[in-house]
Amino acid sequence: MNRFLLIVVFILFFNCVYAQIENHTSSKQLKHEIFAGGGFGLSSLQYQVSEGNSQFGLGGRAGIGYSYMVAPKFGISTGVGVSFYGSQSNLNVLANEQSVTGLEENFIFKTSYADYHETQSAAYLDIPIMLLFKTQSPTAFYGMAGVKLGLPINANYSGSGNLTSLAFFEFENQEYTNMPERGFGTFDNVGGNAKLETGMNLSLSVEVGMESSISDKLALRAGIFLDYGLMDIRKGNNNQQFIKYQNDVPNNLMYNSIFNTQYLDKVTPLAVGVKLSVVFRL
Repeated sequence: MNRFLLIVVFILFFNCVYAQIENHTSSKQLKHEIFAGGGFGLSSLQYQVSEGNSQFGLGGRAGIGYSYMVAPKFGISTGVGVSFYGSQSNLNVLANEQSVTGLEENFIFKTSYADYHETQSAAYLDIPIMLLFKTQSPTAFYGMAGVKLGLPINANYSGSGNLTSLAFFEFENQEYTNMPERGFGTFDNVGGNAKLETGMNLSLSVEVGMESSISDKLALRAGIFLDYGLMDIRKGNNNQQFIKYQNDVPNNLMYNSIFNTQYLDKVTPLAVGVKLSVVFRL
């Protein structure tokens, strides 16, 4: 009888120790997570234009991240990713005047730009710092909130419209309109296509969704995200002439993006969409 009791006690003790080892191992595995994924949705350089309208663009994002679980339900996440933004604007008639110091005499260069359409695109390197919360069931709810630092990678614009230009010489009290070799006349579908200079961005970021465990070390996440930019990303002189006359090459007018003119007050990135990720637990 005593021998039987000793065997029972030994078995119970062994099971208890084994369970503690298993729990300890599992908890170690849950402390570190590496995830990779991407998303797609509305991803736009948000702005309001004074002489027309702007439209949201589409874009995507991809990246990898790391989470450290400081408690069973709470963690801290960081990583690196790339996000892509797009936007477009349609402007009405843009009339402007500028004083030009000519080779022979000064004149007023007058322009009228109609049916102008411009698209912009930008890519950013994102570094997030997020707080993570998730439940512990096999199919768990998760939520992340924090900030993202965005570093500019590349930005471009392309625009075109119908331009009418003329020169008014005050000394002669005369307008000249049909001199294309001097940059005066009517020109259809003309505009610029060049790089944009953009600066750093800081965004508030939120992501929520569901996490489904495939095994102890592998899970899938599906959720929605929102990144709200807090900074005006335009850089440099934002009060330039939309169309600039060049004395040395008068038949080659210099075109600018609306990002660099007085027609905008600020430009902030904004993105909302769906995101899928694969999670590896270590």
